[in-house]
Amino acid sequence: MKTIISETSSQITVKKSKFIASIAHVESIEEADKFIKDICKKYNNARHNCFAYVLYNDNYTKSSDDGEPSGTAGKPMLEILTKNEYTNIVGVVTRYFGGILLGTGGLVRAYSDALLEALNAAMTKELKEYIRVEVIVDSAISNKVYTICGKQNCIIENTTYNEKENILINVPIDKINNVCDQITNETNGNVGLKKVENILI
Repeated sequence: MKTIISETSSQITVKKSKFIASIAHVESIEEADKFIKDICKKYNNARHNCFAYVLYNDNYTKSSDDGEPSGTAGKPMLEILTKNEYTNIVGVVTRYFGGILLGTGGLVRAYSDALLEALNAAMTKELKEYIRVEVIVDSAISNKVYTICGKQNCIIENTTYNEKENILINVPIDKINNVCDQITNETNGNVGLKKVENILI
């Protein structure tokens, strides 16, 4: 999976209609909705502000044709994002009507091309899926946990000390069962393991 690093925009013209694509990295529905509202406010005299967004958490997606014929704008935009494995991203394509009807096929191509233009211009970042795990273990044997994490390319996020060490680690999703089994075996079961959440890094 991948996302974009910063806001990017681009513009194409199709049969006198102007299509402005604006994209941004977002982490929540609230951030996505705010970006959409900001773009609508910026281009409040445009005929249409169609959008699509993808969020990693809960595998959430949403799109809108904003008055264009059903399935000609938001849906193809969303398909581009998902097929190209983008996540935590929002795209808005603003249309200024040029007086020439494009037809349903023409609209799909225009909105798709506008979004692709912006995506191609944006700086992207590859993301990997991890599972955040809380490990509670005696300090006397905590070195076993650190050794396993180093060998399995886990990321130590934080360590706190109370009666025991509380270690927060990010485990590659494809290694989660192996890492948890190794930690349990190496500590002879004297460990607490709790899967907290799935994350992207």
